Amino acid sequence: MSLPKIFALLLLSSTASAQGVKADNGTITLHYYNRPPFLYQDAAGHVKGILAERAEKIMQQAGIHYRWENTPVTRILFHLEHSKRNDCAPGWYFSAEREKFAWYSKPVYRDLPVVIISKNQRFAAAPGNLASILNTAGIRILLKRGLLHNSELQEQLRKPLPASIEYSVAEMPVMLGMIENGRADLTIVTQEEASYYASLPQWASRQLQISKIAGLNTADPRYILCSKSVTPEVMQKINTAIDKLLPKP
Repeated sequence: MSLPKIFALLLLSSTASAQGVKADNGTITLHYYNRPPFLYQDAAGHVKGILAERAEKIMQQAGIHYRWENTPVTRILFHLEHSKRNDCAPGWYFSAEREKFAWYSKPVYRDLPVVIISKNQRFAAAPGNLASILNTAGIRILLKRGLLHNSELQEQLRKPLPASIEYSVAEMPVMLGMIENGRADLTIVTQEEASYYASLPQWASRQLQISKIAGLNTADPRYILCSKSVTPEVMQKINTAIDKLLPKP
């Protein structure tokens, strides 16, 4: 073999090796979707929010390099189950099904109780408890597709219900418009989300009301969910950082 060919092969070999190191340098991709005030991209392109700030502090405390990637909800789950990269996503509820293909960190946040956003005065005035709402015949409830919700709500949704449950892939502003336009009666969201949208200037002109659900005084913890390509040693670093930084939620 000629010297130029040998040199070319060596160059290709070193390039491939360098690319391999670059692709497997321990950097974790933090997947998120826009869901203010938990995770969202601001006007400058920075990822902000309650969970974004916590996730960044945890990664920094753990000494882990990370990058953010805006990913649709269903694609996040696909990455966590099938990707060979170091993929994680902050702010997910526990699910036994997801535990089969992903690691759960220690809890990083606990939501405030879920609330109702509705236009119907009946539900704004006296929504009742969760079971009574879901067992109201003919009521149309709009929920975000691909998301787990409050554990009590999840348990109720496994049963046949008189209420009509519709799932949407739309973002929350669009879902609120659907309720305002009469395409659904109400949605059930975290109190943090409801407070965020109620704080926006355009809320004052909307014909929507926020109501607490009787009997719901607690909410579920959220975790950082990681693909099993992330090593147990890295998960231990993440959990150690959580212990140092955060009170138990």
